[in-house]
Amino acid sequence: MHDAVATAVPSRPAASPGEPDAHPVVRVVDALPRVAAFALAALGLVGTPLLLAGRFDRLPVLLGTGVLFVLLELGWRRRGPRRGVRGPAIISLLALLVALGSVGANARWSSQHLLVDGDPAVYAVTGQLIARTGSVVVPTQSRHVFGGVPSFNYAGAGFDASPDTATVRPTFLHLLPEALAVASWVGGPRALLTANALLAGFSLLAVFAFGARLVRPVWSLVAMTALAISLPQLHFSRDTFSEIPAQLLLFAGLTLLYDVTRRRERLRSPLLSGLVAGLVLGASCIARIDAFFYLVPLTVFLTVLAVAGAARRAAGVAGGVLVAAALGYVDLR
Repeated sequence: MHDAVATAVPSRPAASPGEPDAHPVVRVVDALPRVAAFALAALGLVGTPLLLAGRFDRLPVLLGTGVLFVLLELGWRRRGPRRGVRGPAIISLLALLVALGSVGANARWSSQHLLVDGDPAVYAVTGQLIARTGSVVVPTQSRHVFGGVPSFNYAGAGFDASPDTATVRPTFLHLLPEALAVASWVGGPRALLTANALLAGFSLLAVFAFGARLVRPVWSLVAMTALAISLPQLHFSRDTFSEIPAQLLLFAGLTLLYDVTRRRERLRSPLLSGLVAGLVLGASCIARIDAFFYLVPLTVFLTVLAVAGAARRAAGVAGGVLVAAALGYVDLR
């Protein structure tokens, strides 16, 4: 089976038993985006059902997210040394400095976008709503909200009124507002408005980790740095755009998928490791509607993987993706 997988997915030569383990800095930088993606995916998988039920409260959200995060990390553990990607420690350290520089600069110049004139403000206002009420339903007839005036038209940009005008709900998927609500619990409005800058730093490390598996780490560092200083990345990192959490989950998920299909990886359970990778990839469908388009090439890849003899790994990935994507679809509906 391993030979068949190797023909479907290019892999590096297996590490010899006497080969030294990767430098601690390399291992830490490689693990950071995975840990962040696990936390974000766990929040989406636990928080979204609670949010839809109007029970996005601190204790169940934080406790449930923590438990699922631990399960994801345990499910990803592998036998033997956890070498991860190799390369000079200085390259990984420079990647970490680029990510930290991105977080510092974008947090310093983050937008305070609260007037609803576009997508970012909808996410920010929704995050505030969730943090305060634990729900995305606004009762229009409450005197504490709109003064109880029945003649108002409550629908507006980014917010839809129910047919009986009894409630208003914010549009879009809700993983980013959930993360913003948790940030608000931790550090108030300032943390809510700078949370995306922190997620952007982790997403840059995810790009670096994935690139370092495909090319030499130095070239991955070049690509990561170019992305960090590009205007689109700066624009999305300084405001509450859902592109950033989707970017983190996509590249971290691709990194996990690459590790699942590499011949030299000694996985504790190919099915379980594939499930973890699939949950992270599928969680992007709780962040953005266009993440569902990623499933088209992924389906082709998993079909090739299964035909090549790695059906258990392909089944694990497919199962994880379907669970998370189904939850995203329910949120959209």
